[in-house]
Amino acid sequence: MSPNPAPPPDGDRRRKPRRDSDLLLEIRLDPKALAGRAENVSSGGVFFFVHEPVAVTVTFLEDGQRKSHTGRLVRAERLSAETTGFAVEFPQE
Repeated sequence: MSPNPAPPPDGDRRRKPRRDSDLLLEIRLDPKALAGRAENVSSGGVFFFVHEPVAVTVTFLEDGQRKSHTGRLVRAERLSAETTGFAVEFPQE
């Protein structure tokens, strides 16, 4: 991780400063299943809501050490056909 936090863009609602990173990580979804309600359905997919946090465990490989943190998935965004970005919120300390 870079030691200097990047300045947030205007309108950024993040609670903590961020810094650039290229850490390798693994994310595990802790629920085995999600139950929710569909808002819309088509032959190409479904958009749905769940009314409970989606718990995850994120494991980073940093300086040769594996470090795990629990949190909740707060966003998934398809960036291209091959790439999806995920946002995980860690509990407030």
